[in-house]
Amino acid sequence: MKNLHYLKKFVVMVLAAMMTLSTFALPTFAAAGDATVTGVEDGATVKAYQFITQNAKKQWIPVDWLGATEKVDGQSFKVTDPYDSTKSATYNITSTEYNKEALAIIANIIRSKTTEPASVTLTGNAANGYKGNLANKGAYLVLVTPPSGKTTVYMPAVIGKNLDADEPSLTITDKVVVKKQTPEPDKNIITKADAADQSYGKGHQGGNSNVNLNDQNKADDTSKKGDTLAAGDITQFEVTSPVPAYSQDYFFKKDNKDVYPMFRVNDTLKHLTLKVGANENKFEVLSVDASGTAIRPVDYVLVENGAETDKAATTLDGQKAFCIRITDKAFLKSGGTLSVRYWATLDDDAVSGFGDKNNNHVKVEYSTKPGQDSGFTEKDIDTYHHTFDIDGQINGSDEGREFVKVKAIDGKIIASEKVTETHNYLAGAVFELRQGDKVVAVGESASDGRLKAIPSTSKNYKKYDFTKVKNGLTKLDAGDYNLVEVVEPEGYALNSNPVPVSIKANIDNATGKLLSYSVTINGTDTNTYTYDAGKKTFATTYKYKNADGEIVSTTDADEAKASWETQFENSNIGTLPSTGGIGTVLFTVGGIAIMGLALLLLFGGKKKQHQK
Repeated sequence: MKNLHYLKKFVVMVLAAMMTLSTFALPTFAAAGDATVTGVEDGATVKAYQFITQNAKKQWIPVDWLGATEKVDGQSFKVTDPYDSTKSATYNITSTEYNKEALAIIANIIRSKTTEPASVTLTGNAANGYKGNLANKGAYLVLVTPPSGKTTVYMPAVIGKNLDADEPSLTITDKVVVKKQTPEPDKNIITKADAADQSYGKGHQGGNSNVNLNDQNKADDTSKKGDTLAAGDITQFEVTSPVPAYSQDYFFKKDNKDVYPMFRVNDTLKHLTLKVGANENKFEVLSVDASGTAIRPVDYVLVENGAETDKAATTLDGQKAFCIRITDKAFLKSGGTLSVRYWATLDDDAVSGFGDKNNNHVKVEYSTKPGQDSGFTEKDIDTYHHTFDIDGQINGSDEGREFVKVKAIDGKIIASEKVTETHNYLAGAVFELRQGDKVVAVGESASDGRLKAIPSTSKNYKKYDFTKVKNGLTKLDAGDYNLVEVVEPEGYALNSNPVPVSIKANIDNATGKLLSYSVTINGTDTNTYTYDAGKKTFATTYKYKNADGEIVSTTDADEAKASWETQFENSNIGTLPSTGGIGTVLFTVGGIAIMGLALLLLFGGKKKQHQK
């Protein structure tokens, strides 16, 4: 009895210990059928389809739904592509080198089934891998679908386990790293040049000291994402993207048509015109190395509304556009870096100012799963192209006033001062905007003194060939110019002194967007325009001289309404000119004095001779 008592005590203690230990996480051993897939991003769908099983004799055989044929010594079998009966491949069960073509066909067989074959869904995350229990002995094909909106392309993989050590060897593992590729398309501006001087396809790289790239604090007119242009200037673009080495399962026949992965470049150009022509290079589509050097041309077709076209310029959502699809199957299979280069000119109807008025929008689309005909992964990239007006429009609607033609005011010239009386404005003066000896644009002062396009009713209209010279001080590049009066208003003296004009811009180098710009005339700041990206509006800072002669700044348009105009004065013929120099009056007075002295000497001399 005593022994029984001790035995009962011992059992109670053991049970208590077991209960205590059960409250702690004990180490566990992975079940023989556990599998782990790594190299997959968060949110992906990972499925494993068993394609090799074991029969009653412990032989490895293909599953029935494969429809495999020609088993060879129990070691291999042949599968036929459901989309192309002429295409087949042999899979060696015991080989460590998996036949990629056979794996591709197996993937096609899975996709072709009306009812999807049974699969095991592996769950997890990028950090710890995706795991699942492969209850049945054999080999499984792992297919990964990326999360919606992601750009990853996954290759098929094989996973599984020979569960019993004494069974025939099946050389597969229960852990696999899935190979993947993640294309990251990009688009850059690479050159800018004037259309008249451009050797087509070349050009120069930046160099405009009037444009500052804000985050680099250096002057340049072309960031990779934004530039400043005059109408007619050419910009060259390059879209680059790594192209996955698409596996064989992406290439098959369906309904007697070739199916292959989608990889295309769509471009929508706003106030830009694709530069193409019979003797010009429409596009350069190339495979390039890491340094950007061309390896070879890549085959492509132009697409419009899903069909091939020979037209380079099409429309998309009402905008000028084009679409290129890569048809080079060898390139799609081998992978590499794609470069698509093309050119466009800034149109005459481009909009001056801020925002996305003249942006170039590229969308790169590509397949991330075989047989895909919609829902392609997309990457959108924009570049921005900015142009400027003097006395013109900002963002297509708001007026800018930097320069007005006025009568002489107290003999002064070119000062940002108040113009309080409208009768001080002068119409009919013609100005040329010049860069060096080249006339860039012309304008005529209107009734409000502003320089606008010369109207067809003006006597000055036929003096210019507007196919060569811009009519109106609009759609200008940032830079340094001179304004020169070449026709004076009737009844006024010509003021032909060149007036320096400078347009300076500040571009965000990372985004290419215009942050601010200013117009300086004769060394005096007039207006500075600054963009608010959040509100998508701009603020104007006006500089002018107040009644006390002090230079002040204001952002109040009402306060500055009559005060933000840089004046250019003309005087009446015979009065003090608008040059700001000593004028003709002193010359006139001096001339009269000299003539009086000459007459005095002449008649004085005659009088003396007469007296003698």
